[in-house]
Parts: sequence; C-alpha cells; structure tokens
Amino acid sequence: MSIAASDHRHDSARGPSIAQANADFSRQRDVWLAGRRQATERRRVLHAVDGFLDTVEESNLAGHGRRPDPLMRHRLRRFEARLGLSLPEAVLQARDGHRLHEALLDWQDDLLDQAGLRARRVAVDAFADGEDFAS
Repeated sequence: MSIAASDHRHDSARGPSIAQANADFSRQRDVWLAGRRQATERRRVLHAVDGFLDTVEESNLAGHGRRPDPLMRHRLRRFEARLGLSLPEAVLQARDGHRLHEALLDWQDDLLDQAGLRARRVAVDAFADGEDFAS
C-alpha cells in the first residue's frame, strides 16, 4: 500500500495534472482567439477607412474637394453606422473634401498605431515611393 501511495505522490511532483494542463491550454486558446478577433476587427475598420478615403480622394480629384458638401454629415453618419463605432470629432467636423481627407488620414494613422502596423505602412509607402533600402 505504501508503495502505491509513494508512486502517486511522485507522479504529482513531476508536473501538472492532465486537468491542469487542459485548463492552461483552454486559457491560452481563449487569449489567442480573442487576439485574433481583435485583429480581424482592426483590419475590418482599417479596410473600411481606406475605402472611404479612396472615395474622398476621387471626389477631390474631380474638383469637388473645396466645396462644402451638404450631404457630408449624412454620408459620415452612414459610414459611422456601417463601422459600428464613433468617428473622431475631427472627421465629423470636416465640411469639405480636403479637410475630410486630412482628418481621415490622421485617424487612419491612429488606427495603424493602435494595431502596431504603422511601421509597416511607412516601409511600404517608402518602397512605393522608390526609396532605396540597400544603401
């Protein structure tokens, strides 16, 4: 009897139980899944902002950027509803396409900073501009 009890104590001294290992794995998996969901949501918002920026840029290039847009507030509220989050005050206060473009770029930079992606964007932008990284 004492040998079996001794063996049992020895097993528990070697490491965590299977139940503990399963619990640890579940916690780590939950953390990983939450991180994936957050990353997916950040990409969704960044993609939407980028698409809205493209639309604003097209309007500005067509010569409409300096004129106040009476539908701007409506478009921004629809965009806000589609995103499911509040737009920054600077974006909401923009009254023409040029100011809106500037506010959206600032917001996009903030979002990239929050996602830890701004350094990548700077490198991609520099590469697209033809900067030589070899020197």
